[in-house]
Amino acid sequence: LTGSAHFSESQHTLNPDDG
Repeated sequence: LTGSAHFSESQHTLNPDDG
């Protein structure tokens, strides 16, 4: 996952470590 991109798409649940 790419954090930023993923964070925007998801709700920061799968990658809490990624900002």
